[in-house]
Amino acid sequence: MKDSITLHPKYGLNPTLATCFYCGKETGEIALLGNGYKDEAPRNLCVSLEPCAECKEKFKDYVLCIEAEGDESSPPLPSGRWLALRKHCFKSPPNDGICFMSHELFMTLYHQVQSAA
Repeated sequence: MKDSITLHPKYGLNPTLATCFYCGKETGEIALLGNGYKDEAPRNLCVSLEPCAECKEKFKDYVLCIEAEGDESSPPLPSGRWLALRKHCFKSPPNDGICFMSHELFMTLYHQVQSAA
């Protein structure tokens, strides 16, 4: 079954409290990781790149640019570093307000933002 969860042999549903990738606060959601997490899940864990309600409101006029590794054949693997840039800086901002960037592009953009500040 596509939407089923495989229980962890030792920790069962293996729950964790979800935290926001951007602010680090708890989102109020409980993620059931089951066997998808190798060990016992920590008390808090970031399980999504979707901003929490507070960050979504805070960054509604921004594009969240996340440094990530990977290519088109696999999902991006975020490094943990990100920038928020106003949507008007983009010719065509992404619909979900999130874009992934290679390390090189991210660093170029980061240095430009730093020199403008």
